Amino acid sequence: MLSGCLSISHFQAWSPPTEFEGQGGACITKDGIDIYSIGTPKKKCRILGIVNTSVISSAELMVVFGNSWSTSALIKEAKARGGNAIILTDRRTQILGWSSSGTATAYQNGNTATAYGSSHTSATVSGEQVAVLVKYVGEVQEQNLTPEIEAKLLGHWLFVPTSEMPFRGHLDYYFLPNNRCKMISSLIDTNGQPLFPTQDQEKEGRYYFTGNKLVTWGDKDAKPKPPKDFSVTDTQLTIRNEQLQLLFQKQTE
Repeated sequence: MLSGCLSISHFQAWSPPTEFEGQGGACITKDGIDIYSIGTPKKKCRILGIVNTSVISSAELMVVFGNSWSTSALIKEAKARGGNAIILTDRRTQILGWSSSGTATAYQNGNTATAYGSSHTSATVSGEQVAVLVKYVGEVQEQNLTPEIEAKLLGHWLFVPTSEMPFRGHLDYYFLPNNRCKMISSLIDTNGQPLFPTQDQEKEGRYYFTGNKLVTWGDKDAKPKPPKDFSVTDTQLTIRNEQLQLLFQKQTE
């Protein structure tokens, strides 16, 4: 936080627990948290609570940095409470007061004196952002695996072709902190056709576990992918469903 700026965050839990399914909207993702400036996530969500952040700063700093301070506070609050998305609902700005300062310098040359002066007036501004903090709710009950397994899963994994899966190209999986994941695919089958549709060849989303199975949920998907069996060691990851078994090798960056 820069000097000259005071940020305060207040959280109110939502009771009783309430779930809803949004319709989509304008969203950016920062530090693994989805921020909706317009609309709501097109996913099933559980309301965790209301977050109110207040920033008091000079008008000049407010112009330069906008609402970046309050957004950072919201992201910090979301991570601390296990949230996946922030829905911005209201923003207000008011002037708290004015202050002035000035300087003067005088020069004398014989019988002639010349004076120079300057003054500066600045405003102290208060900005308030209200937001709803939500957690994505899958179609299945989420659960946590042991920290050892989750630690092994984190990192960059590269698909290894086998005789049963003679695909060409690359398939990269990235399992990231805060249950985020990313997939990039250029795989083609023996007929030269892409293994994944164009819209699925590069996807970001989140992952979780249910019944000792791995679930991935793309940010733009209305619902998660079906749970898949998996096993992981320090160097190999195997993901299985009813039709496919994919083998991955861990990459050292």
